[in-house]
Amino acid sequence: MGSVSASCPALPDIGDLSSLFPEDCRGSEYRIVHVYASVTLLAFGAEKRIPELWQQIAQLYAKNEAAQATAAARLREGLVKASPLIGFPRAINALAALRTCIQQTSSPSVQSSLQSPAPPACHGLPCSLAKPTQRGQTLFDQTYGQHAQRVRQNLDDISGDALGGFAVRCIYGELLAEERVLSAKESAGLVFITCLAAGAGPQAKGHMYGARNLGNSGEEIAAAVQLVRRMAEGLEVRVDLEEMDFLKKANGTGIRLGDSGAGTDGDIGARSKDGDSPSGAK
Repeated sequence: MGSVSASCPALPDIGDLSSLFPEDCRGSEYRIVHVYASVTLLAFGAEKRIPELWQQIAQLYAKNEAAQATAAARLREGLVKASPLIGFPRAINALAALRTCIQQTSSPSVQSSLQSPAPPACHGLPCSLAKPTQRGQTLFDQTYGQHAQRVRQNLDDISGDALGGFAVRCIYGELLAEERVLSAKESAGLVFITCLAAGAGPQAKGHMYGARNLGNSGEEIAAAVQLVRRMAEGLEVRVDLEEMDFLKKANGTGIRLGDSGAGTDGDIGARSKDGDSPSGAK
């Protein structure tokens, strides 16, 4: 995991980071960059700076309370979904800091919207209403493809049969498969970037392919890598991305970052179903 320097450099501008990603047709308040930046801060051990990030985002929608409420809900959901990946104590601190900042800076209507239940899932996927274990297994299988059974067995083997079922039921079923705020595609990208920012190379590699399997393009994954790189440089956090050989493709040298999935083994465009095994991934 990265380590933060003693100084407190300026937080990267969210507008600059947004330029890495394609526009969201639903509106700018749905930009995944907001979520990615928040979980990257969490992975960096910089959760105390979540309020600064929120203030940047809130300023973008100062005259649109509905958009601000949407952005806030998505930011919070990202931190919730990243909590088992980075750690409950730090995620709780991040969520508490976000809530306090929203209470101090946002209107009562924005605060009220976050206290209400999330709206019904808009994707109409049957698994959204399924029991946690069932929908967790569905998402787990979609993430790992032909490697799903072996990945789950590996989790059980290293933990005395404790982690395989827990991951499927709780992490995937209870959290990641919940799509009322963040879609499965967005959640898959979130897991990848969280593992990457935390310096967990084997898991980042597995979830890079998982993100592809859930619909993220090679270009979107490359943008996520660049976000981590820029935030690490801007915040003076050491993340050994150069030691992750599977990321060499993200340097942009002769790589078709927008490939739809028919790339060579190891290419960002290649999906894990017939290529590399997502070994070590959770």
